[in-house]
Amino acid sequence: MAIAGLCVLLIASPAGATPHASGGLGAGESTTIAASTPGVGSADDVIRYVNRERDALHLPGVAVVVLRNGRQLVSEGFGVAGPGDPPVTAETPFLLGSTSKQFTGLMVQRLILQGRLSLDTTVHEVLPWFGSGSDRLSRVTVGELLTHSSGLSTQAGRAQWGWRFGRADSIAAGVRTITEADLAAVPGVRFEYSNSNYDILGAIVEGVMKEPYARAFDQLVVAPLGLSSTTADLGRPPPGLAAGYYLWFGGLAAVTPTPKVPSAVPSAMIVSTASDLARVVQAHLGTGDPLAPVLAAARAPLLRVNEYDQYASGWWVRLLWELHAGNENPTDASLPSCIEHDGQTDRSMSYLLVCPALGLGVVALANAGQGPDPDLWGRFHSGLVHAVLGTQPEMFVADPVIRYATVIFLGAPAVQVLALAAQMRAVRRRRHAFRWSVPTILLGAGALWLGYVYAPGRADGGPVHAMWSSVPDLATSTIVGTLLTLTSLVVVGAAQMRRAPRTDRGV
Repeated sequence: MAIAGLCVLLIASPAGATPHASGGLGAGESTTIAASTPGVGSADDVIRYVNRERDALHLPGVAVVVLRNGRQLVSEGFGVAGPGDPPVTAETPFLLGSTSKQFTGLMVQRLILQGRLSLDTTVHEVLPWFGSGSDRLSRVTVGELLTHSSGLSTQAGRAQWGWRFGRADSIAAGVRTITEADLAAVPGVRFEYSNSNYDILGAIVEGVMKEPYARAFDQLVVAPLGLSSTTADLGRPPPGLAAGYYLWFGGLAAVTPTPKVPSAVPSAMIVSTASDLARVVQAHLGTGDPLAPVLAAARAPLLRVNEYDQYASGWWVRLLWELHAGNENPTDASLPSCIEHDGQTDRSMSYLLVCPALGLGVVALANAGQGPDPDLWGRFHSGLVHAVLGTQPEMFVADPVIRYATVIFLGAPAVQVLALAAQMRAVRRRRHAFRWSVPTILLGAGALWLGYVYAPGRADGGPVHAMWSSVPDLATSTIVGTLLTLTSLVVVGAAQMRRAPRTDRGV
């Protein structure tokens, strides 16, 4: 079974992602969804969906808030927030991941409307130490950073993640390391999502405000929006922060340490609650908020990514294709425009959806990471939106790589142990030692390729240390496989040394 699973992993291709639809946030849209309209999901439908999927996906805790017609439909916590089983509520703080970007985008747009920045401001103008002033990276603009068109790669944005030595201890220190990165494209030419873009924007905010990002965040976002449990200060998280869980080998959910990354606060490490995020959503839905012009600027599309998506200031802009059963016809021009973003850290996930024309908002938070399944959270929040709208989600075809992940993580080392035992027995008996050594070493090489090359490659070429941090059972399996492979090589060497004297005596 383990060998079959390993073979499946080696030949399978990644599952295709469902495209997002795109469109501008048209001021003339006036469609509304009434709670009594046939086909619109009820609060009970949403709660049943979350309970079912939380159990199916083994998520320890989930918080969900749904706004319809600008009014609260659901505000619930499900499961536990940490050891001792404290219940999750809408007031439980979670680490957000990439939905942090919409906060950074909002801060930048406030500074633009204040006249302290513009979309054409270059990094070097605000941060004189960033580059030489003549190199391409230093000439990257605020607009290019907001839209991930700076030329910085996805891989560059992942370099700071995972367990590693010499981690930058501040936003500015992290951005200084980015100055050493090679651009993957000419700035302004194409979209490539990279956390580095928003970390640089965080440093720009610090440069303009002349104070730490966390303090600027409180002034520009927390105070005006009236947020009570949202912070950009990793050193002082709100009380009751949800513990991060990992589902080990597909079955055991356990609190698992994860590294803090202070340099990534602007792109991924802000802490908030479902209740506070619902206030953010409500601000985008309302018309009387004092930040209304800034919020409108933050969700205005700045760059078309493809036929389905545009990108704004930390938001994807797309059409609400979930109004169609099975996500059919995602480019239907009659569909309303929405903004959304999801986020993942090693041990947490988040999702925000805002559809101003419908008065619709969805917030979802979870205290576990995706592990080896890169589509897990996307399936959850897509199904959640369908449950809210009362439509059927698309059929999901399981990726065989993910289906066999537990078998591979446990089975590959187990098969290696059996092969090594057979090899050692053959060496001890001095019979068929070569016959057993070759497949044992080849199996070990395959296990090392799986953990060091193939799996990180499936994660868009991110660094191994980042991949292992997010999928620690893969790391465990790979480390064990490495030790078994080295042991096999030692056994081969010992066998050769034992054979030498026999040859000499024969002569």
